[in-house]
Amino acid sequence: MSIQNIRDKSQSMLAKVIVGFIVVTFALFGVDAIVGYSSNKNTVASVNNVDIDEVELNRTMEILRRQMLSRMGENADPELIDPQWLRKSALDSLVERKLLIQDAQERGLYTPERQVDANILNTPAFQSEGVFNKVMYEAAVRNISLSPLDYKNQLAVDLLIQQNQTGITGSAFMLPSEVKAIAQLDRQLRNVAYLNIAAEGLVENVSIPESAVNEHYESNRKNYMTRELVQLEFLELKQSDYMADVTVDEAELKQLYQQEVESYEKREERNAAHILIQLEEGADPVAAKAKITELKSRLTAGDNFAQLARENSEDSGSAEQGGDLGFAERGAYAEAFDEALFSLETGQTSDIVETEFGFHIIKLLAVRKPEPPTYEEVSAKLEQDIKYQKAAELFVAASSDLENDSFTAGDLDEPAEKLGLKIQLTGFFGREGGEGIAANPKVARIAYSDEVLTLGNNSNMIALSDDHVVVVRVKEHKPSKVQPLDEVYAQIEQELKQSSAAEQTQKLGEQILVDLRDGKTTDQVSAEFGFEWVIVDKVGRNHTDLDAEINQELFRLPKPAVGEKSLGSVVKDNGDFVVLTLTKVYEGGVMEIHPQEIKMLGNILANQFGNVDFQNYLRDLKQQAEIEIY
Repeated sequence: MSIQNIRDKSQSMLAKVIVGFIVVTFALFGVDAIVGYSSNKNTVASVNNVDIDEVELNRTMEILRRQMLSRMGENADPELIDPQWLRKSALDSLVERKLLIQDAQERGLYTPERQVDANILNTPAFQSEGVFNKVMYEAAVRNISLSPLDYKNQLAVDLLIQQNQTGITGSAFMLPSEVKAIAQLDRQLRNVAYLNIAAEGLVENVSIPESAVNEHYESNRKNYMTRELVQLEFLELKQSDYMADVTVDEAELKQLYQQEVESYEKREERNAAHILIQLEEGADPVAAKAKITELKSRLTAGDNFAQLARENSEDSGSAEQGGDLGFAERGAYAEAFDEALFSLETGQTSDIVETEFGFHIIKLLAVRKPEPPTYEEVSAKLEQDIKYQKAAELFVAASSDLENDSFTAGDLDEPAEKLGLKIQLTGFFGREGGEGIAANPKVARIAYSDEVLTLGNNSNMIALSDDHVVVVRVKEHKPSKVQPLDEVYAQIEQELKQSSAAEQTQKLGEQILVDLRDGKTTDQVSAEFGFEWVIVDKVGRNHTDLDAEINQELFRLPKPAVGEKSLGSVVKDNGDFVVLTLTKVYEGGVMEIHPQEIKMLGNILANQFGNVDFQNYLRDLKQQAEIEIY
């Protein structure tokens, strides 16, 4: 893996993901070293007399905000993030961090430097083909505004906190007998008999007087409001709409192709090899300089460059290849390295070159210039590129005109006429949004803003994406209002009927439960009330043929004695009342569980209990600490 490849990867989407991963790592624990915010040091909280200042809080808030926007996807709208929630979440995480650091220090815990170094060396984000690469490491941490020393210090603190947390979570365990008991409960089967007293069957027999409907309406008018709705008219611009309006002539294509050819001519690539003696931060450079000078002397005396690199170079990514870094263009390396490399002739070796990574001896192995593609090979792509660029220019210009014209206009007619746009309409939608452009949260929020809804102004230009914008205006607003009684009379009457029927089913169900507890059999209940019992044998906890509410209640009931039954009931959302009887319990067949499965289940349960223990531990730390929020 060459340094050029490393440089390319540091600018790729993969590198951005890696950097994002590092940022997330610091979201709760590693934010202290990130720079670039206000120097205001106002204290916002203190934890056992250790201050948390505004700078720390702002950094953490920004990281959390970016995480939220990332999760929102392409329709991310920063204004949807509640700033109060954001501030509270960030402050809570900082308070917990301070507490955990203090607790670890009080316990005498520390992070050995070798552990920190090992963690860095083994981080995949800092490796090239499975081997740690210092160039990649330093590039990655600097991309998030950290120096290698800052990152190392923060990592030491993070590992200290993790050490404390792991000590607590890792102390939880489950005995095999406990795991088997839980597995037995999980695999337990139960026989159930239940009857469902349906409210629906009683509804038609319920009579509701008009006075009851009137009284309910007057007492609950707010429950019978119409839904607030708005309809928008809007003007829309899409960059793609301008693609058909642009043309490309042969001269433009030829000119762009010539530029492409010239760029290839400048893209000379050089295959370098080097021997690196690192200059560690804070180390004495004299020894390193002496070593590289000795190696230079041996090269002058005729020693083989590749062999010396394999035996002495401290660049783990290239040493095994005899120092070979592969081909790279100008600008791929540190400036001093680059200057030396591009001053060499093929086969020539440089003098000693010093960079931020240490001392180098560079050898030029080969030079190549990539061949440009033929005009026929790239003309179609170049034409598309020119069209896209011209369409983008037209789109940007039209967007600017749309923004300015709609801001000064009293409606959308004038900007529509000037730009040759058609005024479009959305359907009616509520504050939660609707279809088409109204599905975008930005549009829904702005539609119900005071500026647009109350004052009746055109909106500012709304960017739905980088190449799609709209301006909206309220066409019609339907405020929420109380519906007249005659419009909701039937609805209220039905609601009262259902409520009354539900009360009757519950009363009847509770009477049946009393009768069963008094000794009546299920057959006697069936004969007296005319209900049929449903019998289901060997029901498991995840039985899909049984209503979930009934299943949950069934497994809450105590195991009955032999010849007895346990009774329970469920009131369903539709008003039905279910009476159920647990008649028999089959213990789970733990003998069928493989020992490896028992072990795996034990680890899962221990991990869950360990996490609960840690949360309880953290809660106790908070209760005992002196925490001041300003």
